Amino acid sequence: MDTDGNGTLDPDEVLAGYETHFGIPMTKEAVEEMFKAVDIDQSRSIDFNEFVMATLNEAEMITNDKLKAAFKLFDKDNSGTISPEEIKEVLGIDEKNSH
Repeated sequence: MDTDGNGTLDPDEVLAGYETHFGIPMTKEAVEEMFKAVDIDQSRSIDFNEFVMATLNEAEMITNDKLKAAFKLFDKDNSGTISPEEIKEVLGIDEKNSH
């Protein structure tokens, strides 16, 4: 993506290379939103440190989303807690036939 080889990504490089590298098309508006979130020093370029921080934040968000989805799977009554009965239900444990 760093087509000029200067070690940073500018908005044009991101716009041109994002779909090629990640398989997802981006609009200019989406690139601007990305730069607002990632370009910490507002230099209009993303350096290696900013890129790493954005990647780590994205990985953390994905992990949190997966954990929330797993919790919801067990929290059948949406109470915000998981009871032993809900765990047994999800795992298919029938106390009557477990003896």
